Amino acid sequence: MVWGKRICSTPFIIYPFVVFQEKLPAFDLNPAEVKSIIDSPLTQLRERYAIHKKDISVREQILKNVSYFPLDNKVLWGASALIFSEFLYLVRQFEEQK
Repeated sequence: MVWGKRICSTPFIIYPFVVFQEKLPAFDLNPAEVKSIIDSPLTQLRERYAIHKKDISVREQILKNVSYFPLDNKVLWGASALIFSEFLYLVRQFEEQK
């Protein structure tokens, strides 16, 4: 299922993708649209994917106390973190039903 999500802080519709594979395939990224890919296992959800807070610098501004996920030495924040948080909620719901 592909669905678009409008995030109130951006005028864009975001289409998140989740891939389950043994290893990450080769991608041909459009650098205007994708900064990087985060390959992170869905294990130890509660410990690995805890939400953190910190100040983030964006276009010469400091955003105070921003929610983010620290993933593989990268900071996942903003609309991407919101969508990821919703995805984690669904994964946790699935795990609890087992």
